[in-house]
Amino acid sequence: MFETELMDVQSSIISICSELAQDKADHIFAYLYTDNAAYYFNAFFRFGKETWDIDELEYPKDTIDYFNQLVKTEADRFPEVFDKSKREKPVLCKMRFRCKDQKFKFELKYKKDCSMNFDPEQDFRDWLNSVKRKPILF
Repeated sequence: MFETELMDVQSSIISICSELAQDKADHIFAYLYTDNAAYYFNAFFRFGKETWDIDELEYPKDTIDYFNQLVKTEADRFPEVFDKSKREKPVLCKMRFRCKDQKFKFELKYKKDCSMNFDPEQDFRDWLNSVKRKPILF
């Protein structure tokens, strides 16, 4: 049950990201950080050999606000899945999705894995930049 609920939340977030990319992305990367009252979400996309973050897609502010609202609704379910199963809650989830064959990978990090000065926005930027340098993914 736990695995199914976790995959459901992650799938919903990837699906929302896919809609934002108008189902044209080859790869979707979603970053979710939740720790008590702290929340950070961002995503980026690979179209062919080009990697674009949400800001570079140049959508109107209303579209991005609506997108963020949808993701936040799903993200709020993320810690609940762990609470319900009495499992340690991760603070970070990095999701990777290859669209052509529906291949999905994710990485979880827990509070103990993050330094005291952990900055999710900088961690996201570092991840984005590392993916931009890779010619082939997965």
